[in-house]
Amino acid sequence: MKKFNLTSLVVKKKFASFKQSVTKKAKTAYTKVTAFIKRKPLGSLVIAFLLLFVVLFVGQVLRHTEKEVVAQPQTKKVKVYSIGDTPKATFQAAVEKEGVVEITAQTAGIVQYVAVTEGTSVDRGQTLVSLSSNYQGGNAASVQRQIAQEQYQNVVDTFDKQKDTIAKQKDIATRTDENTDRMREISQKSNEDTNSQIDNTNYQIDQLNDALDILENAGVSDQDEEVQSIEGQIKQAESGLLQLRSSQRTLEYQGSIDNPPAKLSDLQKDLTLQQLDIQERALQMNREVARLQVSLAYVSEAMMAPASPFAGTVERIYVNPGESVSPGTVLAVVSGTEKKATAVLQVPQSIAHIISKGEPSTLTISDEEVSVTPYYVSSEATDGNLYSVFYDIPEKKSGSLSDGDYLSIAVPVDTAKTSSVDPYVPVDAVYQTQDASYVLVIRNGKAETRSVKLGSVYGNSVQVVSGLQFGDQVILDRNVIAGDKISIN
Repeated sequence: MKKFNLTSLVVKKKFASFKQSVTKKAKTAYTKVTAFIKRKPLGSLVIAFLLLFVVLFVGQVLRHTEKEVVAQPQTKKVKVYSIGDTPKATFQAAVEKEGVVEITAQTAGIVQYVAVTEGTSVDRGQTLVSLSSNYQGGNAASVQRQIAQEQYQNVVDTFDKQKDTIAKQKDIATRTDENTDRMREISQKSNEDTNSQIDNTNYQIDQLNDALDILENAGVSDQDEEVQSIEGQIKQAESGLLQLRSSQRTLEYQGSIDNPPAKLSDLQKDLTLQQLDIQERALQMNREVARLQVSLAYVSEAMMAPASPFAGTVERIYVNPGESVSPGTVLAVVSGTEKKATAVLQVPQSIAHIISKGEPSTLTISDEEVSVTPYYVSSEATDGNLYSVFYDIPEKKSGSLSDGDYLSIAVPVDTAKTSSVDPYVPVDAVYQTQDASYVLVIRNGKAETRSVKLGSVYGNSVQVVSGLQFGDQVILDRNVIAGDKISIN
């Protein structure tokens, strides 16, 4: 405390000494100036006027210099659009990316186990997750597959035997028809023999009648034993003749190829063979259906074990063992070794028909402009009334994009298809008031106002019906006013 007081006293003494010294010098200077003025009053007045003149001169020079700096016009750097260039309309294009896919559950089930983890490299068809029908691990689809496989195996095992049976039945039908033909030939021969017997019998009857006539002419009585014997022989021969003729008619009916028995035999054979053909085809169909049922059962079983559609890397697993999933539940995300991204632009017909294919469009990806050219423009509406325009995105730029992203794309509009004389300019370059529209153009290095008449609008471009000529440079920046000095950026 004593040390602090001592220091304060020293400082006060030094300050007082300095103050006295300055006061003394000021008084001395003032005394000298006063004495000079008293001695030379005229000279003092001249000196005062000179000092005042110097101060005024310096102030004037400084003000003049400042005015020159302010009055000097500032050159503004701007972007321009030259009339005659192809205008570009800006739209939003959707990104469709291949090579990255979400694996979803295609059937309901319980997650039995997860076969992979994030970062695992997988092959095409490798199982990612295994599902079961219940918490005990039962798999109904697997059982159905086993049943279908057993049924198919039974069909395969008995197929050859059933086919051989059908072949034998066909052979029986053919041989039966051949037997009928042989019987018909026998009937024809028997008929020939019967005809011969009929002729003989008729001859015998004629002989007997002649003998009877001789006896009657000789006056032999009808009661004569010989006459009665001849008459008995005649009746017996006639009875035999009737039987032969009846047999003849039967044999002729059976032996003729135009009568129903022959036709029935042929029809029976054809019908039997057709039925057996149908059975054989049904047998083959049953074998094929059984095979397809096994394939279907394998497909159903495979739905319980979702697998990777291509070789790649597991990016994310969304489920854990024991979780219940339903169709559509996302199980995992897998990225392939080859990725491809496409930008799909949906535009109305009026735009699709005037898109210039000779100049590249400009995609904006992460604040970087990328030139792309459409590889196809649909000739028919693909989404309602909209037409699709497809662009391949460069592979080095597709890595930063995701499926479903939207990108800004500037599309060149082919003015040759719309109008050969009316140019298109960006909408941002047009200024509008209540009564008029105008743009700023460069003329002799300065901004100049030009009144225009507008037409239709395409994206961010508007048609200028009148007011501009070929070669005019329209200023795009909006921080410019008429008369500003301009340089093109």
